Amino acid sequence: MPLINLIQEQRLAKAKREQQVRHLFIGVTAIGAVSVVTALFFTFEAVQFNAEASRLERKKEELQPKIDELDLTNRAIADLDPQIESLETAQKSTGTWWTILDHYRTSTPDDIWVREIRGTRPNSNGAVQVSTSGQSTTQESVGAFMLYLEACEHLDTATLKFTQEQSNQFGSSTGFEVTCNIAGTAPEKKKTLEEKI
Repeated sequence: MPLINLIQEQRLAKAKREQQVRHLFIGVTAIGAVSVVTALFFTFEAVQFNAEASRLERKKEELQPKIDELDLTNRAIADLDPQIESLETAQKSTGTWWTILDHYRTSTPDDIWVREIRGTRPNSNGAVQVSTSGQSTTQESVGAFMLYLEACEHLDTATLKFTQEQSNQFGSSTGFEVTCNIAGTAPEKKKTLEEKI
């Protein structure tokens, strides 16, 4: 009967298992090392983020009085917005009237005497009108005066209400009344569906 050496096979199998165990051990150790390094990295990052969050929280607490003051200031500004808007509107209107009156001063013919300048809004849907009444030596001067009024950037559509011959101790003169619309004072009309399209 032939002799079979089983010890050699057992040794080889054992060596193979030991090598597999070593590889497995090295793999598990490598995975463990990577896990430990990853855990340490994320722990370090978490500590840094917590430190940064704490620093920012302290900074916020230091700035809280200024933040509260800023909120109060913003609320006060919001409360003043309607008044600021009214003042800006009044300033714009004052500038418009200043320009109109300056135009009267520089463009009224020498033979026109203005008695009254009055601003009115005849109805809520119309523009503000400037009504000017006075005396002139001739009808032509009244016509020239109307042309001068329409040359003002803030006035348009000068309309002659009336002229009337008058006599006084100095001779005869022509009384007149002229109205003009102030440009941009008419409320905006709502667009109809056809205009929107």
